[in-house]
Amino acid sequence: MKQKYSLLHFGIALGLCLLAIGGSLLYIHNQLELVEVYVAKDELSARTLISENDIYKIKVPKAYLSEDAILEKDQMLGKYVKIDASIPKGSLIYKSTIESLDESIDQPSLLLRSNQAVYAIDVSLTSTSGNTLQIGSKVDIYGTLKVGRETKVDLLFKQVRVISVKDKNGNEVDRKSNQMPKLLLVAFDQIEIPLITKLIAMGEITITPTAEFFSEDECVLNEQSLLLDNLYA
Repeated sequence: MKQKYSLLHFGIALGLCLLAIGGSLLYIHNQLELVEVYVAKDELSARTLISENDIYKIKVPKAYLSEDAILEKDQMLGKYVKIDASIPKGSLIYKSTIESLDESIDQPSLLLRSNQAVYAIDVSLTSTSGNTLQIGSKVDIYGTLKVGRETKVDLLFKQVRVISVKDKNGNEVDRKSNQMPKLLLVAFDQIEIPLITKLIAMGEITITPTAEFFSEDECVLNEQSLLLDNLYA
């Protein structure tokens, strides 16, 4: 009988302890007003594109949060860490440290793939097909070389991706406006830059919209081009 009462007393005491702990936790939660936020899983350096793998969720007191802190996940995913900022491991993510692709001053560079570089080509309204070339368009590049009395014209690169079209003031050209294109920025394989530079120095280039727009390949050298013998010389 004594053992039965002892177990009963122990059960009651345990229940009261659990109730007290639960009450304390609830009280603390209410007093602190804990809210769910996302923080950096690891240090995020400048120009990092923020993805699901870069953040995780924790709870912090509402009093710790500033108006600059971002609470919603969809407001940070797909954004870039600013060029003059970094986000420490475990830190909240603030509006002042990230930006969208459209807001970034180095947008063309962010559109590059591995081993690519931005290459600028002087253009006009005619060479941009009546200002129809826009970010994401792909073009083929033909070259013209005069070798003695002979003139060679052939395709040199195909499927070169356009990453920006600028006017003379460096502003992005909108085909709905009356802006005149001046520079075409394209994504060029770094290893091929000396070749296109030599072509421009020795002759002329012609830009045309590519016929293979949906191909994933980019900046494909025409290895049978009639121009290569002179360009490699």
